[in-house]
Amino acid sequence: MPKPGRTPVEFTPMRTAISRRMVESKSKAPHFYVSTDIEMDAVVAANETLNSGRTGDDRVTLTAW
Repeated sequence: MPKPGRTPVEFTPMRTAISRRMVESKSKAPHFYVSTDIEMDAVVAANETLNSGRTGDDRVTLTAW
């Protein structure tokens, strides 16, 4: 039974092939993950300074950096 707000998708041969290849890639190829901590205090402070007095679409986002 589908969950509310979701539409079931029929598995065509193309979707089946894509699914199979994605699983093969994830299971056969070596994977590693890297994480780091970044001090963003200065960037956040600069962003707040830039945004003082700005509203809505005029605001600078952190992703703009």
